[in-house]
Amino acid sequence: MPRYAAILGHQPHISLAELASVCEEFEVRGKVEKVVTLFDGKTDLDAKMLNMIGGTVVLAQQIKSASPLTLEDIPKIVANETSGVKGKITFSLRCYGLQPRAVHELYRASKQQLKKNGRPSRYIG
Repeated sequence: MPRYAAILGHQPHISLAELASVCEEFEVRGKVEKVVTLFDGKTDLDAKMLNMIGGTVVLAQQIKSASPLTLEDIPKIVANETSGVKGKITFSLRCYGLQPRAVHELYRASKQQLKKNGRPSRYIG
């Protein structure tokens, strides 16, 4: 079952109700900060679904890996997840609980990884 993180809008209870209505077997697994909710669901949620529901600002699906992931793996993940994108890659990272300096280093490392793969990119901090 896919695991997701959702950044909820200014009416979190309405955002959760929307997610529960479109996601089969919706189950909240926890919260990060006040506005980020972790949940499981049987339904695969995609960009079209995000456009359909108005109360969720950002929706992210968990990336599964055979081994535990660390912050050093993020640049490789960004490169892997954008491998099918044509043209210049524009990306952003949402980070909670990290120092601004660490986030900046993740952006730079991700941009360098993409450049090493011959992919032009820019990040939105």
